[in-house]
Amino acid sequence: MSLNDITSDDPSTKCEVQFPSSSSSNVPVPSGADGLLSWDNSIPAYVNTGINPFQVNVVIGRVFTLTGMNVPVQISTLLFGSYRVLISPPLSNQATADFSISKSDSSSNDALVTVHTAFASAGGTNLSVKWPAGLGIQIQKDSILDNGDYTVSVVGL
Repeated sequence: MSLNDITSDDPSTKCEVQFPSSSSSNVPVPSGADGLLSWDNSIPAYVNTGINPFQVNVVIGRVFTLTGMNVPVQISTLLFGSYRVLISPPLSNQATADFSISKSDSSSNDALVTVHTAFASAGGTNLSVKWPAGLGIQIQKDSILDNGDYTVSVVGL
């Protein structure tokens, strides 16, 4: 199977990706109309991926105040779906996290969390996440230390 043979199952979704050919001796340069995943090349190979252009939804860079120990703060009203969450601390040496979270049943307390990176504060404070049934995504600290305004981005596609 060659790259030219790969197509989307749904002909209504069209997003072409141009890959550089193996004969290219220079580093490919992004050049497509959408600026995504295309290169200037004399012998392009196109793939219809079925992926629509990237679009960011939901909440971007909102500030939430975390105080106390194990006091959950709701960072989103979403009841289900898959999202990427980035948490930045107010000060250096405080807890930070980057994780993905998915849930398909809004009436369940179960959610799948994949942590990409997370660091405890210098004082040992950790961040945690939960997604209770019928509620949005929540974060909390496990210490009375490191109170403050944390910047939280929730990204959905």
